[in-house]
This record gives sequence, structure tokens and C-alpha cells, in this order.
Amino acid sequence: MRFALIGQPNCGKSTLFNQVAGYKSETGNFSGTSVTYIESKVRVMGQVVTVVDLPGTYTLEGTNPAERETLKYLGSNEVDLIINVVDSTHLQQGLELTLELRALNRPLVVALNMLDEAEAMGLKVDGPQLQEILGVPVMPLIASKGRGVQGLFLR
Repeated sequence: MRFALIGQPNCGKSTLFNQVAGYKSETGNFSGTSVTYIESKVRVMGQVVTVVDLPGTYTLEGTNPAERETLKYLGSNEVDLIINVVDSTHLQQGLELTLELRALNRPLVVALNMLDEAEAMGLKVDGPQLQEILGVPVMPLIASKGRGVQGLFLR
């Protein structure tokens, strides 16, 4: 099985990847740091799966190197599950990418990350209602603290 982590730059994809894989990948998104993907094999419920941290991308339009790398990966590799990591403090922008991912008609889960930061800003995200609207599972996540990581991968 192959799980692809997809999301906008600085949404916490690499932090989530590090929590799952124990690998310390580059988490900053400076010019040239995340234009390739990183993958690792991990054990989930006794089964070995490949988790892939794709470059941060705002869209699937292919207008820059990160977007092209993400599209190339999705087009050339069997992906069993797309995990769309969305920064809860920038929900609208993240959900624009989610809608593009839904159009691919592949298994998709939205991981609402940085919920602690959203709460600190006075924002409340209604995950169950969002799940109902999107028609895909929506999982709460605070990747930097490891909260929700296990539930996301045991889904």
C-alpha cells in the first residue's frame, strides 16, 4: 500500500511524515528544499506501507516545479490513499486543493492539521460538518504533538 501526503507549503506534511516515519526530512519550504518527494516504509497494524511526502503545492495545475513533481508522482505511481494535509488556520486555501484532489476520484482523507493554532486564533473548525460537505473522511490532527496521527493511519 502507498499513502501520499499532499498539501500546501508549510501545512505540516513533513512534520506528519516525520511523526510516522521517524525520518527527519527538511520541514522548511525555502526555495529548492521540497521540489522532490521523500518516501519511507512504515509498519501500520502489522502491514508495511509506503508513505510519501510530496512537495508542497497550492494547486494541481502544474504551473511550477513542485506542482509538476506532485502531478508526475500521482500519474506514475499507484497511490492507494491520498492524505490531504490542510492547515486549519488557512482553511479556505487548503480546501481549494482538496476540491481538486476530490476530482481525481481516488481514496482521499483530509487531515485537519494545526487545530491547536486555529483554536488559539479563536477559530473553530467543525470537522464532522466539513466531512459531510466534502463527502470524504476528515480527521483532526496536531502533527507537531503527534495528536491524531495514529487514528489517521489506522483509519
